[in-house]
Amino acid sequence: MTMRALVSADRPVVRIWHPDNPKVYVEIQFESQAAANTAVEIDVTLSDPSVCGADPLPCQRPGVLAHEVPALIEDASDPDPARRWKMLVQSYAVLAGPSYRHDLGYVEMQTAPAPEGPWSEGTRLFVRPSASPMSTDGVAIQVDCALAGEPGLLATAGGLAAALVCASPAGFSILFYESTDHGATWRLAGTMLDGAELFDLCSADDGLAPAVTGADLYQVDDRTFLSVTPGVAMVDDPGDAPYGGCMVFEVVDLATGRLRRDGEGVAMPARWFGATAAAGESAVRYSGPCTWAPGAAALGYVLSIRVRDDSNPKILRIYGSGVAAP
Repeated sequence: MTMRALVSADRPVVRIWHPDNPKVYVEIQFESQAAANTAVEIDVTLSDPSVCGADPLPCQRPGVLAHEVPALIEDASDPDPARRWKMLVQSYAVLAGPSYRHDLGYVEMQTAPAPEGPWSEGTRLFVRPSASPMSTDGVAIQVDCALAGEPGLLATAGGLAAALVCASPAGFSILFYESTDHGATWRLAGTMLDGAELFDLCSADDGLAPAVTGADLYQVDDRTFLSVTPGVAMVDDPGDAPYGGCMVFEVVDLATGRLRRDGEGVAMPARWFGATAAAGESAVRYSGPCTWAPGAAALGYVLSIRVRDDSNPKILRIYGSGVAAP
């Protein structure tokens, strides 16, 4: 279960909460919000004519390494106390422009003995074919996705489970990986959901597109759930990214990531909610992804909602929905 990291404009602190106890968290104090948003400067080697121009391939371009959508868990059964806490992070290059190159990146795992650290260097875990060796160098799992990220992570009785957003020419999907050795090795166990399924579940009047993002895994009592954010044509900014609230599905088989489905094989959402765009409008406002934690059950599902202003980058704040799990 994951609580997403939050940077507050009036209190420059990054907190990542433990899923089962909101009193346990990693907190980093910064002198300013700008400092909190500072990424590591890097030189990116890539073979992309659209970036390199007339320069010979491969070329180098300056950029920064951005990190986002962390997933934090306590893996209490790991025999190595130095690896008891685990975090998946999506990392990617931002080139001049800025040009957010999610394709030039990877999902990495970091470990620590306690929330306050010390945290290990990241190990590249999931990578995709790329025009740059920064995405393909090192020991990692090659995923057949144009974009891969926004991971969910869960400690299970059998080890670890991860849900990974995959965007490919065939569309969006949520891939399910499992590890029986506390993250040392992983195998693809199945596809949990795809964007076309989500499109079929939604009415055309909702303006939804066949996209699915923001995967997260969590447990309510002895039941496991996947939450995702469906694509949507935004009311206030039609050209913006598709964040259309949250759909919650029950995972009935942790060996394969299979969701609860009806007799015809259609995935059955346990919940679907989001922030209303405006009074009298049925479409949902830019909201999601979401999560839920037993230690903060009074908040209900927690989700991000974009503040409607002219800021750049867009500001999203985290709200308790009051919607009870599941």
